[in-house]
Amino acid sequence: MTRRYITFDQKKYSDKWWSKKQPEYLIWASLRNRTRISIYYTRKGISVCDRWDSYAAFIEDMGDRPTPKHQIDRIDNDGDYCPENCRWVTPRENYRNRPWTKLTKSDVKTIHWLISLGTMTQKHIGSIYSVSGATIRAIKTGTNWSDIYTECSFSKGYKHE
Repeated sequence: MTRRYITFDQKKYSDKWWSKKQPEYLIWASLRNRTRISIYYTRKGISVCDRWDSYAAFIEDMGDRPTPKHQIDRIDNDGDYCPENCRWVTPRENYRNRPWTKLTKSDVKTIHWLISLGTMTQKHIGSIYSVSGATIRAIKTGTNWSDIYTECSFSKGYKHE
């Protein structure tokens, strides 16, 4: 059996022998598998582009993950896995790009502002935004959306935009 080699960046990669221990390989194999097996992906018609049938082409397009924490993300959740629609993101960025994530940065800033006023309960704020009280508490404490939490200042003179 002949091995098929694709050369780029002075390295040789083979789809047949590439180390299964490489995290990028596992991510590539996983996305190919889920688009073929998962009902969620098959019903939506989400697939992997033909170019990415080759692991070497996937690596050429995406490169290595910037850090071990990075995950692959589709920019358009209804789009295919292809170079134009995929990027490496942190888990936090990936979570925010999920179709069921309801809050925008503006919503979070408004929630911070409403909490700072003290005129509404967290439960009431949650009902306005259709999120749980736990989500409101996590925003209040900075557990979730902490990057936005640091942007908000509730000292005297703060005006909500």
